[in-house]
This record gives sequence, structure tokens and C-alpha cells, in this order.
Amino acid sequence: MVALSNSLRAGVLLSLAALGHPIAARIPGHYDAIHTGTPWLDQRGLPVSAHGAGIIKDGDTYYLFGEAHRDMTNAFAGFNCYSSTDLVNWRFESVALPVQQSGPLGPETVGERPKVMRSPTSGEYVMFMHADAIDYRGQFVGYATAEDVTGPYTFQGPLLFDGKPIRKWDMGTFQDKTALVMCCCTAVTSTASPTITAACMDR
Repeated sequence: MVALSNSLRAGVLLSLAALGHPIAARIPGHYDAIHTGTPWLDQRGLPVSAHGAGIIKDGDTYYLFGEAHRDMTNAFAGFNCYSSTDLVNWRFESVALPVQQSGPLGPETVGERPKVMRSPTSGEYVMFMHADAIDYRGQFVGYATAEDVTGPYTFQGPLLFDGKPIRKWDMGTFQDKTALVMCCCTAVTSTASPTITAACMDR
């Protein structure tokens, strides 16, 4: 087997990229399309780690927020933030919300499905998420806030509805053109079909 130098290897990969070869999807920061079946790398050459993600557009830039994941465990490992101007090439910005020292998003807990939007009243960025115990029996919709879209975000605790935490699992958010914010949650029990709850917020 012939060993290639780094410069020759880069030249080969760039040539493949010009030909649209799928292996070109492995070149960090040089995507011209989204390729399936191959790792999607950020500018550092590391896989984009953003499971259960949500995207917000702020100015001319898109921001992707998702769960950092580790093998063999579903424990919360932080929410990552990436940026892009074309939705194809992603730049790692920060761990927008890291594992907390203790509490609902501390070690050996669950944090999923981060969704971020900008408050029309305060101008701050609000991140919503599903927070839970590691056995999925302590679920609630939580939220965190930040002055900048990339964070750092400060975890504020559960989102309250009628003074009580919203104890649901999978969730998403929607913000219409009038800036009305809705948090949509699903719940499944052994005796009922999935239900969807929508709560309007004015934060």
C-alpha cells in the first residue's frame, strides 16, 4: 500500500470534491451538499454532535442547538451550539449549556431537545428543553436564558403553567410572525393515545 503525504491526500480529496464524490463529505468546511451515510464534520474535523436539534436564524446566520452525545449512555452531556450561513457547513461555537454541578441537569440526569428563540419583550435568548431523571420519571420542560445567542445559557429551572411545572416529555416550540411563542409537548400513558399540549408564553 502506498502512503500518501498530507498535502497529496488533501489534493486527492479536493479533486474528489470537485467531482462530487461522496468521500468529499469528510472534508471539514468544504461541503457543497448534505451527504448521508458519512460523518458530518464541523470546522474542527469533529462530527456535528447535536441530537434532537433545533435551528434559529439570527440576522444572516443560522444557529443549531442539540444534545452532545456520548456512547453507551444517555446521560446529559451538555447542549452544543453550531453556526452556519448555508445550513450545510457548520462551525462549532460553544457548549451553550454545560452539565450543571448538581440539580435537574447535573451528572447522571437527562437533557434533551433544546429549542432556542429570542424574547420579543426582553431581547434575551431563551432555551427550552426536556429535563428529566435518568430513569425518565422526573420529566419537566425546563428553560435557560442568555444575552448572546451562542451563550453561555443559565439554567433557570422548570417552565411553569398555572404555577406548576409542565411535566411532559418530547417537546418543541413555535414562534409566529406576531412573536407569539408556543411550547408544544407530547405525553403517552399506558391507557391513552398520545396527547399534545400547547402553552402560550409571553416571556
